[in-house]
Amino acid sequence: MNVILRDLEKGEEFREMKRLWFGVCLMVLASVVMAGGTRLAMRKLAESSTQVTGTIHIAPDGSVHDYALDKSERLSPGIRKLIADNVPNWRFQMPQEAEPSTDRQFEMSLLLTARKNPDADSYSLRIRAANFRDKLQPADERITATLFSPPKYPPAAVRMNIQGTVYVVLRIDRQGKVRDAFAEQVNLTVLGTENEMNKARGMLAQSALEAARGWTFKVPTKGEGAHAELPTLRMPISYHLSSNPEEAKDKDGYGKWETYIPGPRMRAPWVAEDLGAPDALLANQVYDLSSRTPRLLTSLDQG
Repeated sequence: MNVILRDLEKGEEFREMKRLWFGVCLMVLASVVMAGGTRLAMRKLAESSTQVTGTIHIAPDGSVHDYALDKSERLSPGIRKLIADNVPNWRFQMPQEAEPSTDRQFEMSLLLTARKNPDADSYSLRIRAANFRDKLQPADERITATLFSPPKYPPAAVRMNIQGTVYVVLRIDRQGKVRDAFAEQVNLTVLGTENEMNKARGMLAQSALEAARGWTFKVPTKGEGAHAELPTLRMPISYHLSSNPEEAKDKDGYGKWETYIPGPRMRAPWVAEDLGAPDALLANQVYDLSSRTPRLLTSLDQG
């Protein structure tokens, strides 16, 4: 279900969308002459998104018992309504090890996206991706980072104000060392020609992969993860420059919208099946793909 922001809410959210997209238009107009118009084509790929987190209780039959949003007072009425219209209608296939007679509680992260409607002064808002993690999983059943050195921001990327997020897929051995690293997607918050953006993605991806190959992890000693021979992990790495004092005061930016150009999504060579969109994952956190989580059976948009 696509929600039209103009009809749903004419206040803060709509003004924020206009501000973000006006900024994208200015970037295009400032460079379109030099680029022969190709930046204008890239601008059409832009979308705005915000991440919302919370918890969800799922009943043994896979229905949603209830849910709670983090910092709901910081979310606009439009976002809260969209989630309320959809989440209670979801149905899940529960992990086999779950106790059949008890509800399960999971951490929930949602990616909400907005796109400008062609030839209309309105924006379609939808839940595009979701991720769930066992909130009560014991420490000895989880993969945790033991050595995590942040990537170095490429100097050329700093000079060119290149910012974005690299979604990294890792394969580790039983000693917790990284065997393989792959950048499955790079989203950029800067605009350029297709060639310029490919180079920018390459800068950030190379930086993220060089750092990732030196990381180490503590592997599970109990649970299903204890038997995974080469666990696969996902980890979003954020590259962000801030020179705005007001922006620095906003510690986490929760509920804020960000406009970016999504990069193409590729599959790591050792991954046999589609892992789904990584965009709902929270930056700089480890996601163990061998961990059993509920599988959403219904569409994200059920309202």
